[in-house]
Amino acid sequence: MPTVYSASSSQWPLLQSLNEVKHKSGLFTCTATFIRPVGNTALPTVIETSIGVVDVWPEPVVSTGTDAFQTISATGYGVWDASISEATFSCDIGSLPVQWSRMEYCNHSDGCDEVPCGGIVEEAYRVKYMPVIVESVHVRKIGDSIPPIPARVPADPESTETESPLKIQDITAQDISETDFNISDFDPYVSPSGYTGDFNKKITLLILPTMVKKNTYGEIVETEVVYSIVLDGAATQINFGTFYSKTNC
Repeated sequence: MPTVYSASSSQWPLLQSLNEVKHKSGLFTCTATFIRPVGNTALPTVIETSIGVVDVWPEPVVSTGTDAFQTISATGYGVWDASISEATFSCDIGSLPVQWSRMEYCNHSDGCDEVPCGGIVEEAYRVKYMPVIVESVHVRKIGDSIPPIPARVPADPESTETESPLKIQDITAQDISETDFNISDFDPYVSPSGYTGDFNKKITLLILPTMVKKNTYGEIVETEVVYSIVLDGAATQINFGTFYSKTNC
C-alpha cells in the first residue's frame, strides 16, 4: 500500500532523510531528501541539522515520481568547528646537495710551479648528492586565510627543544633534520690537521607553500595549502663553506 502524506501548504517540502558529515577541516556537509506534491513549487533554502541551520547550496535537484510527488535532493554546507584544521603528511624521494670548497695554498718554502709559498695553488668546488626522504603536509582549514604549517608534537613531552615542522630522513628512514654532519662523511681528505674551516654543519631546510587552493561552498570558504621541503637547486642543503689548507709559509 503506498505511503500517504498529509501536510499543510506551509509545511512543504517535507524532510524525509538527512545525512551529516563533520570533516576534519571544520567543514560540515549534509545531504537531505525532501518531498512535495506535484504542482507545489516550494524549495528548501536551509536544512535543520545537529549543528543548527545550514544554507542549501547549490540549487536543489528535483525529480518527479509516478505517485504525484516530487523528490528534492539538497546539499547544505556549514562550519562545525572553525578552530581546527586537517593535516595530511606524505613523503617523497629526493637528492640533498652537500657543498663545500677547498682553497689549496702552496706549502713549500721554494714555491710550487711559479706560485710562491703561501700562494693559491688551487680553488676546488665540490658537491655531492645524498638520497633523502622529504616530508610535505597538506593542510585544510575553514576561512579565507592560508592556514599555517602545523607544529610538530615533540616525541619527548618534557623536551623544550623546537622540532622542524617537516622532517627530512635518510634512506633508512632515520630522521636527520637536526643531525650534525661532519665533512669527513663526504670528503675524508679534509681534516683539522690540514685545513681550517667549519667541519660540522646541519641541514639548512627551506620550507615553502607549493600549492594554495580555495574551495567555496556558497558562503563557506575552505582553504588548502601544501607545505614542502624545497630541494630544487641549493634551497635545502648542507653547505660547509670553504676549507683553507694550512701552510707554514
